[in-house]
Amino acid sequence: MISTTRVTSDFDIELQLGSGWFLTALSIMNDNGLLAPPGIPVVIQDVKITFEPGWDLEIRILGFAIPLFAKASLSEDGSELIFETNVPDIGEKRIPFGALKGLAHPPVMKKLPGDEDHEDVICILANLDIHAESQSDEILPDGEFDERGDPEQAQSFLPAGKDVIFGMNKKTFKRFANNIWHTTLRADDGTHPLPDADDKKGEWSKVTMKPEKGKIRITLEGDIPLDSPIIDLVPDPHVTITLLLTPSLTDGRLLFSIETETDIDTGLLGDLFGGLAGAAGRAAVPAGPA
Repeated sequence: MISTTRVTSDFDIELQLGSGWFLTALSIMNDNGLLAPPGIPVVIQDVKITFEPGWDLEIRILGFAIPLFAKASLSEDGSELIFETNVPDIGEKRIPFGALKGLAHPPVMKKLPGDEDHEDVICILANLDIHAESQSDEILPDGEFDERGDPEQAQSFLPAGKDVIFGMNKKTFKRFANNIWHTTLRADDGTHPLPDADDKKGEWSKVTMKPEKGKIRITLEGDIPLDSPIIDLVPDPHVTITLLLTPSLTDGRLLFSIETETDIDTGLLGDLFGGLAGAAGRAAVPAGPA
């Protein structure tokens, strides 16, 4: 499920994990002998996200009257999920966490309370490795990123009874457009040429992107100068190209197909498709149980 209306942290994307997700993850760890001390059989009955000071998860174990408490955190590079419990014999447990790829920097983890319509969640907040800086600004060097995101503004949008949800900020669509402007539509000399199959024909002027009825609409605009003795009297033609990206889940990954609403006799569309697919693909994440 993809949502934008309650993604309010200003990070590009949010991955929210509910109690059900952690019950599944910890049960798998336990089944593989990665949770309990050797020789001690453990049956996990329930897992809840808790706001008990210092802890994130309350774990109910069959035969134990007192729950076990655990703290969840991410490794420095965001590649592992780390569990620490209030039972010294269990020790620190780590599991691979490759749910988010192509990030500008390690993600931020934030615990969020729910309400009658939404689950309590542990939220993973992340910015994508894209050039999100404004189209009116110069491109930043690789490895430098436009600062964005405030964890304190995040809120739960995981529907009650669900386990996991992925959310994309509405501003992320504009940031994707900015990335296209600074990369796919940019020549080595820093200009933004509008080519045809053989040569430059004009200049790109701007790119916009927005969600629309389950699809993503990309609009590219450019100007082609007229070679005419009355060029000062006739305005240059303005070219508008509209592309539609349709998201889909394939083998647990979010993928995009691309189509065009524009019929234009030029060789630039084929070149654009590959670049745009690559830019959109940076948002691809494995989907979890819902």
